[in-house]
Amino acid sequence: MKQQYRNLLIEVGGHLVAVFLPLFLNPYTHQSMALDKFQFFLWVTLGMLLASLAAFVMAVGEKKNRSNVWKYTLIRVKLLRENNPLLIPVLVYAAVYILAAIFSIDPSISWWGLNTAQGTATVMCSILFFILLVSAIQEKKQIDRLVTSLILGSVPVAVYGWIQFLGYDPLDWISGSISNVHATLGYSLFLGSYLVLVIPFTFGRLIAGWCGLSYPIWGYGIILFLQISCLFFTLARGAWVGMTLGILLLILSLAYRWKRRNLVLVSVLILLASGSLFVLLNTGLTNSAVNRFEWLASPRIMQARAVSNNERLALWQHTLPMIASRPWLGYGPETFSSAFWRSYPDGTDTVQKSIDPWDPHNWFLSLLIAAGAAGFFAFVWLQVRFYMNGFSVLRDCGSQSLQITTAAVLSAGTSYLIQALFNPTAIAP
Repeated sequence: MKQQYRNLLIEVGGHLVAVFLPLFLNPYTHQSMALDKFQFFLWVTLGMLLASLAAFVMAVGEKKNRSNVWKYTLIRVKLLRENNPLLIPVLVYAAVYILAAIFSIDPSISWWGLNTAQGTATVMCSILFFILLVSAIQEKKQIDRLVTSLILGSVPVAVYGWIQFLGYDPLDWISGSISNVHATLGYSLFLGSYLVLVIPFTFGRLIAGWCGLSYPIWGYGIILFLQISCLFFTLARGAWVGMTLGILLLILSLAYRWKRRNLVLVSVLILLASGSLFVLLNTGLTNSAVNRFEWLASPRIMQARAVSNNERLALWQHTLPMIASRPWLGYGPETFSSAFWRSYPDGTDTVQKSIDPWDPHNWFLSLLIAAGAAGFFAFVWLQVRFYMNGFSVLRDCGSQSLQITTAAVLSAGTSYLIQALFNPTAIAP
């Protein structure tokens, strides 16, 4: 198998995940939607690994002696590291996560996870997917294709969100979401987490079209409207703030790179418009409680906001003291609920009346519980390297198209990190 065929097959795996992972669901299954998505993700990643191993074995088979095989292996490892500046931080993060699972208070749960499928197996699968995909993405046209798949994959999700918003959903969902709009993600907060990752790429394509590149402005404008309106319908405030600040980072970074002051004005207008809509997310969109939009009525929204605010504050207040008990490697991935009741065995009745401690609703607190200070600092190091490399590419790259794509990547990462300060994690995002 020649290297280009190996890269093509791995790239196909990337497209499958970008397009079908958000859409993948089985409404008749008895397991959680997250587990369905993880199983799909796992099989795609294993297929990518099989293609990579087959290409390596075939290449090794062409070598005539062991010294050539060893030299070829060293060259492949060297290229893997040179082409992926985040490889070492990612592997360190993976090693810490595995150690945290080994020394977990419940190793089985830490490895496979619970209904949310956020165990070590999911994290390792994600890291393997990342390493394989980066090794196969060698050309600008591959990056363009992958971005296109990310954007197109969000279109049916956003359309389904609109169908739910209008009250025409043919499926009868059972969800604890404040919003009726969760599309194929099963929970409105998860839909918001997903949308903040793809909106910057669509916005970037819109900017590229305005700059004269061959992207249809009207087409990406319609998609962007679907995405942002669907995000608004989720009523996910953290995701809305994340999206706003991420888009501002995209615009301002390009304004600085291109020395375009008019883009600064655009960012101010976006901030004002987004701030006005954020107020509506807190107060409700209608005063009516007798039609299909009664779930948007102001009294209901304001009451739900008060409850959710109190729940988050209570969760954070109870989680912080837990960290001191196991500071270095934490309690293990996916053990938050068990660790919570271990830390508060006498407060079961009191706590359960105010909060449901299944997730701290903050990625950094969740990481400190799962993998301790070691995992937290490994993750911070990874993020620092991500931004250092991203801004370095943005500064040095001569291609306007790649500059926009790089700014979109930085924007998407920032948007997700901000919303993760207030929301639980999920496999699809």
